[in-house]
Amino acid sequence: MDLYPRAESWSGTPGAIAPADGNAARAVAPASSPASGPHGYDADAHLLDDSLRHQDGGATRAPEPELGPNNERLEELKPKLVHALRELVRQYREEGIVPEAFRNFLALLGWTAPESGSDGASTEILGDHQLIQLFDLNGISHSNTVFDRAKLDWFNTEYIRAYPAERLLPLIQEEWHKAGLEPARNDRDWLFATINLLKPRARSLKDFATSFRAYFTDTFQRDPAAVEKFLADERVRCLLVELGERYAASEEPFTEAGAERLLRDFAAEKEMKAGALINGARVVLTGQGVAPSLFAVMMALGKERTVTRLKATQELAARAMTPEV
Repeated sequence: MDLYPRAESWSGTPGAIAPADGNAARAVAPASSPASGPHGYDADAHLLDDSLRHQDGGATRAPEPELGPNNERLEELKPKLVHALRELVRQYREEGIVPEAFRNFLALLGWTAPESGSDGASTEILGDHQLIQLFDLNGISHSNTVFDRAKLDWFNTEYIRAYPAERLLPLIQEEWHKAGLEPARNDRDWLFATINLLKPRARSLKDFATSFRAYFTDTFQRDPAAVEKFLADERVRCLLVELGERYAASEEPFTEAGAERLLRDFAAEKEMKAGALINGARVVLTGQGVAPSLFAVMMALGKERTVTRLKATQELAARAMTPEV
């Protein structure tokens, strides 16, 4: 099954797309939709469901419902609804939404899953197969639905956290391709370990090509606000350069525990708070003021890249703080 419906896989002619006010729900379910069919079945909801199921070649296709007197009107609306849905999907794909999270979110617009679990509560995180197994017309809502963007972002975050790195990698590679990013390393074990380090902080697939860019390539921008906050002190910058030289000269194995011990011993020797060096090093290494544990970041980057970036602290900070002309 395709991750998203592809443009060439749809039939239909240009029609209504998402309205200018951003009300995506209205684009999918226009106000002029016909009345519900027999047994309270909403015909437009069926069209949306049918469009989504088109992705798997009809393998999960349910029997066509009896639509009664609205049949001609539905045939007239179908191309427009399909086109609107195609545009909607394309828009959110470009924003880095995990495909399964998007389908999960759409399925729960106007439908509630049956109660499950020992406490009798319904669940919201439902994969494709679960949605197919649990769907029942009794769960269709009789009130208007609300397209809640914050809820979609929540679904996306939950799916990114839950997906194994092996499943996320192809989606992330699409974002790298769009951003023109070529990872510095391509061995899958390293890629999986780095993705697992970062995914608890990801809100979108695009983060892996933007906010997390420094982990995968040496061409990235540092946040000027973070540089100003943590690297404004000349002494901190000089000590970070010297810290890089200490790491380069160390003959101990480059491990999280060893890297932390060396930094803290170095800070004590220089009578500098370790936190000042940790915060400054985080900005130098990742470009961000917030990141996973500094020493886990060092392991993801490796000793050579860690040393190179620390030794270049002065130049990197100067570039970040110089206004563009």
